[in-house]
Amino acid sequence: MSIRIRQAGMSDSITLARLSAQLGYPVSVQDLAGNMRIILCDSEQQLWVAELNGRVEGWLHAGIRFTLESAPFAEIIGLVVDENHRGKGLGKTLTATALHWARARGVEKLRLRTNTIRKEAHQFYEKLGFTQTKEQKVYDFIFEDHPL
Repeated sequence: MSIRIRQAGMSDSITLARLSAQLGYPVSVQDLAGNMRIILCDSEQQLWVAELNGRVEGWLHAGIRFTLESAPFAEIIGLVVDENHRGKGLGKTLTATALHWARARGVEKLRLRTNTIRKEAHQFYEKLGFTQTKEQKVYDFIFEDHPL
């Protein structure tokens, strides 16, 4: 079993869209590719893929966050490993890559957010050394639902 982490490329878009659906976020390849173009050109963001025996089986998207009230921090924006390949070290290796990148950027922490119902994800992150610091509710204002 050989794990390789590398920067994502546009040729990965079909696989990344498939994996995004497993995470609970179905997206068209066209929309994902448009987002990837922006992410890959942004020096404050990184998008890595994990290959297992030469096949992409996971991805991690991270970015540096700047806010008025706190020091800059890194954040795992998204992480998914194919459901058939979980528990093989792909997520751990992707997360280690993000931790190394965040440290090199000089930020004080790497944050992530995960849905309260994802108990297996919580255990995974805690096992890696992450500490839960809060729970929150997320509200969206959908413009389509509120025409002017």
